[in-house]
Amino acid sequence: MTPPRKNRPADRTSGPDPQTATGVEPGMSDVAFVGVTILVFAVLALIAKGVERL
Repeated sequence: MTPPRKNRPADRTSGPDPQTATGVEPGMSDVAFVGVTILVFAVLALIAKGVERL
């Protein structure tokens, strides 16, 4: 007879899935992060270009 396992995985029926608790798929948050990062660098490039003209 095997001894009971002490480190059992969490019961999936006890609450919301932590990966989708926000309502966003994990892959979509990665895409949003990359998009926001590209947007920030594009805005910084436009600001730098505008400052060069001064």
